[in-house]
Amino acid sequence: EAGADWQERALRLQADMENYRRRQRRLAEDQVEAERSRLLQSFLRVVDDLERALAVPSREDRGLREGILLTHRAALNTLKGEGVERMHPQNEPFDPNWQEAISTVSHRQANAVPGTVVQVVEPGYQMDGRLLRPSKVVVAV
Repeated sequence: EAGADWQERALRLQADMENYRRRQRRLAEDQVEAERSRLLQSFLRVVDDLERALAVPSREDRGLREGILLTHRAALNTLKGEGVERMHPQNEPFDPNWQEAISTVSHRQANAVPGTVVQVVEPGYQMDGRLLRPSKVVVAV
């Protein structure tokens, strides 16, 4: 009986160690994913700045504008390579899981169905089907 008791304890200890390893692996994977999300969210601010620069009409220095455009395209390709996609909620029903309403407008004034996104103020992004950054939107009410 002492041998069976010892074997049972050894098996239990082995199972506990395997569970511990699994938990540690999951924790490490979660930390890597959180750091990846943090880095990509910082990178989105650079993309936002490039888009603001491109939004300013300019007749001067076409070379600079062309450089900004190429940099913007490269940034979007980098994001795409990381599994990041821009969301396009314009004229879609407002979804608080994916969008942040920063303002509302009368549905009559916007000529839209109530509860519809009528303007995207800042684009949102998802990564591998999970929210990376919500879209900041104006919603018809």
